[in-house]
Amino acid sequence: MTSPLPITIAILAGGQSSRMGTDKAFVQVLGRPLIEDILAQLTGLGRETLLITNRPEAYAYLGVPLFGDRR
Repeated sequence: MTSPLPITIAILAGGQSSRMGTDKAFVQVLGRPLIEDILAQLTGLGRETLLITNRPEAYAYLGVPLFGDRR
């Protein structure tokens, strides 16, 4: 296995879901929330992975650093 790249991966999961009407990150794809699939695909690519969201309580179970979406 190769070493992670010297980068931070930031997943943007903020927004108001105004067009879709529901939080896309939690839409089920192949039996699990989309955000879980995204995290699984990105894990190990960078030195750290973090999530930017306006609903940190909904994402806390993922175990990654969370940062507030100021907008």
